[in-house]
Amino acid sequence: MNDIYRRMRLKKTIQDGATVFWNPEQDPKTYAGCRYSSSEIRDIRDVPVQEIANAIYVILYEQISMGPDDLVREAGKRIGYTRMGSNVAASLQSAIHYAEREKRIVRSSNGTYVLTNEGTARAEAVLQLWDQTANV
Repeated sequence: MNDIYRRMRLKKTIQDGATVFWNPEQDPKTYAGCRYSSSEIRDIRDVPVQEIANAIYVILYEQISMGPDDLVREAGKRIGYTRMGSNVAASLQSAIHYAEREKRIVRSSNGTYVLTNEGTARAEAVLQLWDQTANV
């Protein structure tokens, strides 16, 4: 399979020990996609941390700031997970840590998360892409 993936020129990232493959035209660093909740729920291990982070940016864009527990709960709902099992919670926490490492969210002095300028730009890109695909 690795030979096939290499010939397909797929990009890959490692997330919590699992490999996530990306189409050649996608860049995980600039990916602005986010599949919001739908009738078909994917296994959380199949959702890239970048996609969950994109939902987090939009939530903070809409809400201004949010505490860690509320942000995890809202992000889970946003991408379609009504139950917060340990796998889901761990993936959501990984996305928050990813967003912090990318310097797109920070903790304010009162402990809530807020967007940085980069996070605001990413949220706007996600919303713009969402609007474009919703109108198709």
